[in-house]
Amino acid sequence: MYLVELNPTTGLVKVDKEFDGIRSIAEFRDVINDETLGASCMTAIALTVDYLTPIKYYREEDRPYKAMEITCEGNRRAFDWNQEKIQRALIKYDDLQYNATIEEKRTLDFMLLEKLKEIKEENDEDKRMGQFKQLNTIKTLIENFNKQNEDKDIYSDGPVVNGYKLTRLEEKRLDKNSFYNKTD
Repeated sequence: MYLVELNPTTGLVKVDKEFDGIRSIAEFRDVINDETLGASCMTAIALTVDYLTPIKYYREEDRPYKAMEITCEGNRRAFDWNQEKIQRALIKYDDLQYNATIEEKRTLDFMLLEKLKEIKEENDEDKRMGQFKQLNTIKTLIENFNKQNEDKDIYSDGPVVNGYKLTRLEEKRLDKNSFYNKTD
């Protein structure tokens, strides 16, 4: 994962100690400390929005259900996803991991997935041909992105990759020289 670590034994977000990094973020702490949500909900949140989620090729609207299925023994509706605590944690998670280059890649990937879905659902051959032309444009954009970034590891600034703990993330986000504020 990009922002948080998973416990290899439980498969849930690593919540080791009372003062560990993930609890330093108020929105995450609110979810983890809530008896009806806990670490399994925080894991579902991470699986839903993390840049390196194993379910990144699911459509955005389907991810929460798949994430809950993974973390809650097959229960795709384990949590009310629209509740304030979960929504605040999702927004905070997305804010903390923000990286412009990865966002560009993510947007291109979603465009590709959505266009493929449209093509699959279209029955009119003329419209389908137009959609394939749009698909080619998206593929060209992806190829150009990949060429521009072929010598870079766009995930190398990730806190987990660099061994950062979340206790330092709030501090890093405010630091004008940190990876959160790079514009390249």
